[in-house]
Amino acid sequence: MAFNQWLRQRRKLLDLTQGELAEQVGCSAVSIRKFESNDRKPSRQLAEGLARALRVPEREHQAFVQFARSQPAPNDFSLPAWSAEEISWRGAQLPTETIELSERKSSTVLDFDLFSVERPQMDVLEDGHTLVHLQASGSVTGTMEGQLQVDITQILVPKPPTMDYSQVLPMQIGTNFKLISGEDYIKGNHIGTMYPMMDRNGNGNSRVTASGHVISVSKGLLSFFLNYVFVEYEVKMVEGIGTGASGQMQLHPKK
Repeated sequence: MAFNQWLRQRRKLLDLTQGELAEQVGCSAVSIRKFESNDRKPSRQLAEGLARALRVPEREHQAFVQFARSQPAPNDFSLPAWSAEEISWRGAQLPTETIELSERKSSTVLDFDLFSVERPQMDVLEDGHTLVHLQASGSVTGTMEGQLQVDITQILVPKPPTMDYSQVLPMQIGTNFKLISGEDYIKGNHIGTMYPMMDRNGNGNSRVTASGHVISVSKGLLSFFLNYVFVEYEVKMVEGIGTGASGQMQLHPKK
């Protein structure tokens, strides 16, 4: 992602107008507009002002200035595939009981730990009968754009001692899922963009609404697929950006 795109998204995320941001930085609204349209690069002084106004951690200001004044260098990454032998930095936070659709009437909410060693599993019941068994499969993958110096292993450990400034940039992330019932299944994935908010200590949270894509459906669950739709995928960061996340997937009956 180019700096001008990141700047526009970050400003909107912080609910600032171009004029309000300009006032905090000490420049004109015209300058902010030119930065966002990529017609001009900020001077070092203005880049430092942008870093403060946009709440970039102080320890990352120098890297941010380089990012603001240079062309972006996109990087993609894929997290290692999950292995049962891996040591989790925290256990899966899953409800032990099953959830009945009738209890929620309009929707069923499935909570899971996105980066846990244990993959989420739970039964979804309707009128006392098991409707489908949820179990995530595959590995978590994502794309972070910008000038990156990110150690991906930070995803699986407690808050790292240092945090790359690029972790305040928008992050594309997707998860594979698999709904199974007996020998039948629905396979698909969720893809969305996270816009992290982070304080000076590296703590923060992020919310993303993403689309769910069904890749394949077996004949036995075709009716279920035609009557329910994946409507929302939410990620909330915990114990610092990039060190863990919990997710929420909702299944809503189609009207």
